[in-house]
Amino acid sequence: MMLVEDTLLARERGTRTIRELGHEVIQGYDGDDAVRKFKDERPDVVITDLNMPYMDGVEAIRMMRKTNPQAFIVVCSGSGDKDLIKKALQAGAADVMPKPLSADQLKTVLSQVERRKPKYLI
Repeated sequence: MMLVEDTLLARERGTRTIRELGHEVIQGYDGDDAVRKFKDERPDVVITDLNMPYMDGVEAIRMMRKTNPQAFIVVCSGSGDKDLIKKALQAGAADVMPKPLSADQLKTVLSQVERRKPKYLI
């Protein structure tokens, strides 16, 4: 699982939450870093912020989708910008969650991923 967040505190808190639920975490500190790591590590699940330096979350989602159209990408953002959220969904995000990332939100994301698995086994 990859967590993409430019704010250190939020990234560390989210990483801790993911690890507490028993998952490995790849950290990305901005969109550009995340795309590079995504290509190398190939995570099945990505949780990304939208407002980041160097490359925003929408562009990162587009580029990740080109690398792996099957990846499950979710936005976790404090942005109330409806146009930006719409662009993220159009770029390929499966869902949008408010910050901060909680264990309950993460469990919801993981249950969505589990429900999708049989589609790829056919």
